[in-house]
Amino acid sequence: LLQKDLPHQQYAVDAVSKVFENVAVGVPSFYYMNPLVNIKDSNIEPNITELQKSVENAECSYLPAKDYLHIDIKMETGTGKTFTQIKTIYELNEKYGFNKFIIVVPTLPIKAGTQQFIISNDTKKFFEDEYNQVEIELRLVESLQKKKGRDYFPSVIREFVTASNLNSKKIQVMLINSQLITNGKMLTKEYDTTILDDLTNPSEAIKATKPILIIDEPHKFGKENVTFKKIKEILTPQCIIRFGA
Repeated sequence: LLQKDLPHQQYAVDAVSKVFENVAVGVPSFYYMNPLVNIKDSNIEPNITELQKSVENAECSYLPAKDYLHIDIKMETGTGKTFTQIKTIYELNEKYGFNKFIIVVPTLPIKAGTQQFIISNDTKKFFEDEYNQVEIELRLVESLQKKKGRDYFPSVIREFVTASNLNSKKIQVMLINSQLITNGKMLTKEYDTTILDDLTNPSEAIKATKPILIIDEPHKFGKENVTFKKIKEILTPQCIIRFGA
């Protein structure tokens, strides 16, 4: 059974949420977008440095955001990182209205485990009870088999991108393994059909949603790593939250 209010998990959730306190979060310009965070807001630095003061025996640092807001959360192995990631999504949705999230995982087994956790009846009931019957609509991105005829825009990505932020009872979460971002052309090729009026490229469509990106096992995606750079370039999130051990 899932347990609520475990201190180490709630601390991580609260820490991410407090980064955005008193920070300018704008109204979405279009139905398919997240609210926009002013990553240059002067309240971000004091919010983060104040949080860092409460972390005992930890090496903490702060660098002003350039192209996106970057948040690192460290939790010991086996302490419920997946649960904490999902609770963070619900919290950011409830407090700030974000509803387009992408979870990137390094391997297929982790992807399968994350999927099973999110779609399990126990998980869904737990979070719907906690957050006023709001539910996650999970979009699982998998490799496509080439078919003859027209090359259609991937339906899972289309559904994620075009889902409306006006539905306050749904949070859109896209789950993808890093290999599909870095090794294949599924997200970067041009398709025969369009989305959002004129976009034929999934990467451009995803960028338009101004997503919040969650990275699991971030030690596999070092900031100087080619994989991390490609993830950042192809998805172009406005915020990256890395949950590591």
